[in-house]
Amino acid sequence: MKFYYISFLCLILTGCSTVITHTVRLQPVMPNLPSKVVLKPVTWQVVSLNGTNAIFGLDSKNYENLSRNLSDITAYIEKLRYTIHSIETTNFTYTTNTINSNTNRWFKSLFN
Repeated sequence: MKFYYISFLCLILTGCSTVITHTVRLQPVMPNLPSKVVLKPVTWQVVSLNGTNAIFGLDSKNYENLSRNLSDITAYIEKLRYTIHSIETTNFTYTTNTINSNTNRWFKSLFN
């Protein structure tokens, strides 16, 4: 019977308590940026020169270097996009709820 009385009293008292909400802005943690892109050298060659027009060309090694450079730049941009997306979607606020101290003291005084 005493258990039911205490349970009923707890239900009534928790309905009367006041909850105070605090919202705190947290300091964002910056994720690691991707490592820098190291570009391979590309040497262009003039194949033909006709008056004001010039035609440039690449040998196979320089073409391969250009291709790898573009691939590395594309991968770097994708990593930056992912980093920016993770910063934009992170919630930097934290909410805490506390019970009003007056109600809490009153409740503790009942059982002392």
